[in-house]
Amino acid sequence: MRLDSEQLKPEQQVDDAEQRSGANCPRVQLFTMYGLVYNRPYAVLESVAGDAKVDNIQVAIWRDHILEFSRTDQPTNHTISLQLSGQRVSRLDTKKPGVIPGRFAILPAQSVSAWQSEGATRFAHIYFTPEFLKTLAAEAFDANPEQFGLIEGELIHDDQVQRLITSAVDLFSKTDKPLPLETNALAQVLGVHLIRHYSNLFSPTDYFNREKLTPTSLEKVLEYIDTKLEHSFSVRELANLLELSQYHFLRAFRNTLGQTPRHYVLHRRVTKAQELIQQGKLSLADIAYQLGFSSQSHMTMAFKQVLGTTPGQFRKVNIERRLGRVCELKAKVE
Repeated sequence: MRLDSEQLKPEQQVDDAEQRSGANCPRVQLFTMYGLVYNRPYAVLESVAGDAKVDNIQVAIWRDHILEFSRTDQPTNHTISLQLSGQRVSRLDTKKPGVIPGRFAILPAQSVSAWQSEGATRFAHIYFTPEFLKTLAAEAFDANPEQFGLIEGELIHDDQVQRLITSAVDLFSKTDKPLPLETNALAQVLGVHLIRHYSNLFSPTDYFNREKLTPTSLEKVLEYIDTKLEHSFSVRELANLLELSQYHFLRAFRNTLGQTPRHYVLHRRVTKAQELIQQGKLSLADIAYQLGFSSQSHMTMAFKQVLGTTPGQFRKVNIERRLGRVCELKAKVE
């Protein structure tokens, strides 16, 4: 289900979603994101599907443009937030790291959090009711449901969770409404994985125990990388910045972000290239040179590796979208 709610505030977006989908469910059930508070501009509810109380799982796609500040105000549902694309998002209310594309955060029900993005972002949110996961914990693991709780976490790398969230988005994106058997099966598989690896019923997964960079050190090295994207720099240079050995730095960086410094830098350069292409002021060759790629061909290879497309194709799609928006505005004026 696609929604055209770009100019609406979050509460208006919820109304719009309900009217278009014909869903007759209370707002508090529709989104934990209903409790978001924004400065500017408002996040866009791109799509929403499923009913957390009927399907046991609900999926929403959110996107925004330089979200300055947001805060969830004691949401009633558990939220699994996977960043699909865009700039890094930092958490403001704690010194913990935020999320980057391909990583997710776990926000248990009733948890309050504040976030800030560095640019345009896109997220997939999965919502579970506390009652569903409590019941699942009792049935699958013979646990006392009253003692169950998810463990809050950010910047988590888990291929299984990422695949399941992608499957949920694909399932609810189909033209035909998914069968209850499909939604319940997906909800149970993802729910069991979360209970087994990210709840207080079991020893925390290795993700919570591995040696990592401190939030201050992570922020320092990521800011340094962003200021040096147009230059070549070595792992030794980054390790020296934190006064660590190369081995120690590589291990801690990989444990923190789930990827090596080389792959992180590659993703950052591609993300920055996307922004410059969208601005339409520089040629592809100039963008490649400005971001430290050895050549335009090198940038093309990086795009294919990260996005599965080429810079030329990305620019063409971006131009077509902009022309489409202009046509829509003209049609509204006429």
